Amino acid sequence: MVKKSIAVVLALLFFAGIVLGKKKPVKTEEIKEPEKKEVVVQKDADFKDKLSLGYDILNRNVYLRFWPNNKFGMEFTGGLGFATGSSTANIPSSFTFNAGMNMIFPMYNAGTFYLNLKPGIGIGFNNTSYPAVGNLDSYSINKFQVILGCWLEGEEFLTAISKNLSVSSSVGAGFLISSTSDAGTSATTIGFSAALPDFSIMPLVVRYYF
Repeated sequence: MVKKSIAVVLALLFFAGIVLGKKKPVKTEEIKEPEKKEVVVQKDADFKDKLSLGYDILNRNVYLRFWPNNKFGMEFTGGLGFATGSSTANIPSSFTFNAGMNMIFPMYNAGTFYLNLKPGIGIGFNNTSYPAVGNLDSYSINKFQVILGCWLEGEEFLTAISKNLSVSSSVGAGFLISSTSDAGTSATTIGFSAALPDFSIMPLVVRYYF
């Protein structure tokens, strides 16, 4: 009887040891790595092989611009003007011509705004003919100007209307040679100017890219 009791106690102790000896599973939390944000790198504007046609509202000049690549562009400008005179009203007639060529170097971009450096050359010619009045004979005044300079252009794309439409203006200065001739006399001046003084002012160009 004693042996049986001892055996039962030992069995209970053994069973209790097995139960108590079992370890409860430890819950492990997954550590999530922080999400990596994609870094957007600003790329050059895609101007390559694009052609644009612009019109200077203030100076009534036409602008033709071409981009061989994204780092360099070429621009040609030109304008003509005519005015018919009247001998009876002593109103002179005139003819005006100006042309230019600029190189375009993109310098800065923020969204739809672009800042370009524009070294270039411009020429202008004007002939004004005055009719004979009374004892005065008719005569003409000719003006010829050349400017070699550099300008800083700000160009804003009007994406609300069209992604290919922009408006721009520029400021700068250049080395100016101006010559005026009148009835056999002539005078030449050399100096600095922001534009061709007798032919243009600060431009306001509306441009469309194709």
